[in-house]
Amino acid sequence: SDQVSELNIYQSIDSPCMTGSIVITDNSGLAETLPIIGQERLIFVLETPGLGKGSAVRFDEHHAIISNISDRFTTTEHSHTYRLEFVTVETYTNARTKVSQSYNGEIDSMVADIFRDKNYLNSKKRLFIEPTRDVKTYVAPNLRPFQVIRHLADQAISKEDGHSGYLFFENSRGYHFRSFESLMGKNMAGTVSRTSKVYKLQPATSTEEPVAKRRDSILEMNLVNSLDTLGSTRVGLYGSTLLYHDVFNKNVSK
Repeated sequence: SDQVSELNIYQSIDSPCMTGSIVITDNSGLAETLPIIGQERLIFVLETPGLGKGSAVRFDEHHAIISNISDRFTTTEHSHTYRLEFVTVETYTNARTKVSQSYNGEIDSMVADIFRDKNYLNSKKRLFIEPTRDVKTYVAPNLRPFQVIRHLADQAISKEDGHSGYLFFENSRGYHFRSFESLMGKNMAGTVSRTSKVYKLQPATSTEEPVAKRRDSILEMNLVNSLDTLGSTRVGLYGSTLLYHDVFNKNVSK
């Protein structure tokens, strides 16, 4: 651990897997003596002081896998630096697996089946699914599991409030298959939870205060003029074209 100079974690609602990288300053020939050739398991726990264990990024129970060694260069006469890029286990499983199967039922059950099936992703991670409505028939034509789930997400409609626009992504809590609106604070009971947060433009506070409190301070801000209706009209703010694609009837209306 004393040779780790940088650790990065990347997660996005547009990405079905978490990725990251570790920058190693190696003065003992670690890459050659182990050796590091790729696909090694990576185990670590990352916590932010002051936010508690609930905010931890845990790769101890479900490991990461080293996918690439990049940016390797000599720093001193007896040491060199390189970057270990890593992904989650499901990323490799997805790359090695194809789905050729027909499904019938609700989309959320199809996603759960692909996610847990031993022949496909075979993941033991937590899966948070927002229930979907309507019985669908879907045939997976020899596609990778992530591609199939992405196709299903485009057709999914929320059972609770009729929202579309489903997302499939991974974060430190697990995998999520849910609509974008569900991330905005609307729960299953139909009530809107608190989605706003108060930020203050104020001098920098003491570094001894909790991290969560220091993050409430605005470092820089500017006011954007939004009353230029003529300029906004020229760039198309007040006009749009909606294309409606009917998958069942196979037509497009404008």
